Amino acid sequence: MVSLGGVEKQAKIPCRDLRAVGAAAVGTLLRSFPSSTTRGRPCAVLGPTFPAQLGDALVAVSQACRRPLSHKSKACLRAHNLRARVMARLPKLAVFDLDYTLWPFWVDTHVDPPFHKSSDGTVRDRRGQSIQLYPEVPEVLERLRGLGVPIAAASRTGEVEGANQLLELFDLVRYFVHREIYPGSKVTHFERLQRKTGVPFSQMIFFDDEKRNIVDVSKLGVTCIHVQHGMSLQTLTQGLDAFKTAQAGL
Repeated sequence: MVSLGGVEKQAKIPCRDLRAVGAAAVGTLLRSFPSSTTRGRPCAVLGPTFPAQLGDALVAVSQACRRPLSHKSKACLRAHNLRARVMARLPKLAVFDLDYTLWPFWVDTHVDPPFHKSSDGTVRDRRGQSIQLYPEVPEVLERLRGLGVPIAAASRTGEVEGANQLLELFDLVRYFVHREIYPGSKVTHFERLQRKTGVPFSQMIFFDDEKRNIVDVSKLGVTCIHVQHGMSLQTLTQGLDAFKTAQAGL
C-alpha cells in the first residue's frame, strides 16, 4: 500500500495510475498551503516543509513503480530541496527600528504630530511639512514578505501614537506582525517579542541606527545590523549574509 498526501493505492496498480496518484498528492500538498497571487494568477505560498513532502511523494511513486525518478522529477526535487536550504538560512523574525532606520527623522523631535495624508497622497505633519520614508523601505519590507520572513518593529520613541500613525499612513502596518513601540531598553522589546513569537533570539535579525541598541540586543544572541544611512536593499542583503554566516558558526 502506498500513501501519498492522504491518498492510498495498492502498489500493484499500473504505473500510469500511480503517477496520477502522485500528481493528486502534489495537488493535495499545494492546496494545504495558503494561496496568493502573482501577476493576477493564483499561486501557492510554499513553506519550508513542502520540499520534503513533495520529495517523499516522488520517491514513493518511483519505488512503487520500481523505476528511477525521471530527469524532470529529479530537477523538480532538486529545486525544492534548494528552496528548503534557502529557507533554513533565513531568520525567523526580522525586526526594525523606526527613527533613522525606516524614516530620516526622530518622530518625537523633528516633526509635529498629528500626521495626515494630503489630497496628493503626501504624508504631512501638523505644520504641513512633507514627510517621507527612506526610498527603498517599501521594497525592503516587500522582499522579506516574499521570502516568508515575519517582520516586527522595535522603537524606543516616546511619541508612540505618532509612530503608529505614520506606519498606518505609509501603509506599512500590513507588513508588521508585532509592534513594540515605547521608551526604554530594547532588551525589553526583544524579550517581549520572544515571548509573543516563540522565536529564539538566535533566529532573529535586527536593523537599527543606534550603536547602543546594537550592543545591548546583540548580547541576547540576535544578529544585529548597524544601519548608517537608512534602510536599503543593500543593507538588507548584507544583513541576511551576516545572519547566514552567524548560523554557520552555531
